Amino acid sequence: MVRSAWAFGGWKIYQPRPAMTDGTTQSLVKILYPFAGETVGGSHLSTLTLIEALPKDRFLPIILLHKKSELARYLEQRGLDYFLAEDAPMVSTGSLINQTWQMRKVAAQLGGILKRNHIDIVHTNDGRMHATWAIACRLAGCPQLWHQRSADNSRRLSLYAKMAAAVVTISDHCRQQLTPRLARHVMTIYDPFDVETPVPDRQTARRNLCRELGVDEKTPLVGYVANLTALKRPLTFVDMAAGIAERFTQTVAFPMIGAARGGMQLKIAERIEETGGAGKCFLLGARFPIEPYMAAFDLLVAPAVNEGLGRTLIEAALAGTPIVAADHGGHREIIEDGVSGSLVEPDNPAAFAEAACELLEDRTKAEALSEQAKRTVVDRFATAKHVSAITQIYERIKAA
Repeated sequence: MVRSAWAFGGWKIYQPRPAMTDGTTQSLVKILYPFAGETVGGSHLSTLTLIEALPKDRFLPIILLHKKSELARYLEQRGLDYFLAEDAPMVSTGSLINQTWQMRKVAAQLGGILKRNHIDIVHTNDGRMHATWAIACRLAGCPQLWHQRSADNSRRLSLYAKMAAAVVTISDHCRQQLTPRLARHVMTIYDPFDVETPVPDRQTARRNLCRELGVDEKTPLVGYVANLTALKRPLTFVDMAAGIAERFTQTVAFPMIGAARGGMQLKIAERIEETGGAGKCFLLGARFPIEPYMAAFDLLVAPAVNEGLGRTLIEAALAGTPIVAADHGGHREIIEDGVSGSLVEPDNPAAFAEAACELLEDRTKAEALSEQAKRTVVDRFATAKHVSAITQIYERIKAA
């Protein structure tokens, strides 16, 4: 459910005070999670998993959207309340001087939101929100938890992050990209995943996707799941598909799931035509929930480079889908080559094609890798571990 532009109309968030066992009451710690609201990505999914799992007798999570767009629709589908503050300004990209000026300009208005609504902690989850709320939090005396979800070694990031009460990263890869001075004070906390909910039936999921694609139900499905951006390397996937088609005796379908960014969809469509992939590569756009698609794939291929972690690899592992991924970034913290999946040289379509064909041809090996991947993911990325680590940080910075 959407709520009104609460901060500007003077409306206050009701703060329930649950009864304690001794008859007294306690105030819930109010955590504000601001988002631009324009897209839905891994950072949103991870944060929402945290929000849903927070102990309700200790914390009151509040989602704020600067814009009503794609994320608002997703929250409504998921049944989560949010507060819409379309008049709340956001910091945009630009030079350090220009961006710092913008941060100072929006600080008073955003600080007013924090003070009027007695927010205890602001938990930001992407670069734009980090910058937008950093000075506002300092001026309002409200601690900010900076959740670094990308591999970034810029001096600007290190400068802004100094204003936060605490900084955490989603992988050691992300932490190692930070300046040494900042990295010493940063903790790695892996993203949360629901490892207990049963996954969709793979045969049913495969049958449904084959029907949607208009291919025979026995057709091997090699999937791509990521937004269509340069860093996610969708063109490498298309070139790999051409290599598999040349080598593999059976016709293979290549569903590509993800929202297009920056005109990339046209480039991909052109590459599909150039490589003879028409009728084999399918651009399906963004899909939610993703689990039925992951379960339908015979193989997930993740050619992205410099991933903070690699959410799709974890989703594939939970679905029992074998994985071929670029040997780069956070992928190495999820997959051990030859043990729980295949890691191959980045930006090498031929290497991807070779690894993919090996697993398509040797289903016994593929199944063994996927089983080990699932065991690793269940142990490392359970929601309870993430919630415990994050709530300890909330309590520490609240008490400071």
